[in-house]
Amino acid sequence: MAKNNLGLKLLYLFKQYDLSNFALLRTVGDIADTFYDKNLDSIKEFMVMVQVNADVFLKLGQIIEVPTPKNNPETYALMLQYIALKNRHGKSYDQFQSLLGLLREWEKFYNPLIAIRQEYPPEEFKQPILFGDDIPGLTIYGKYESMVN
Repeated sequence: MAKNNLGLKLLYLFKQYDLSNFALLRTVGDIADTFYDKNLDSIKEFMVMVQVNADVFLKLGQIIEVPTPKNNPETYALMLQYIALKNRHGKSYDQFQSLLGLLREWEKFYNPLIAIRQEYPPEEFKQPILFGDDIPGLTIYGKYESMVN
């Protein structure tokens, strides 16, 4: 719901300034796209791009109501960096969320298996050879367990 409210507020702010200002979003998007195959870790390249396009970013700052203390090139460079990172890694993030969903489902089967192994230890019960095998996916689950919960 908050995402929808933000979208509506942005629409309101852009309409308040003039519908032609929607082109600013396209311009900022195009600028972010130029970073697709570049290093996104360093803020320096983003700062240069913001300074070259200062008029665009200052106008955008007015429209989206950037607070005066934050109305500086570094703020816009960080915004640009975020957009570029989201463009580059958005699909990977979605796939990672799918992996976490699968691990949550996998956990439903893993917990009963561990309970059975603990209830019937090999010292007390004769077990099939399969009972001694490693549990598939346990390493991956261990790596991301904190994110699953």
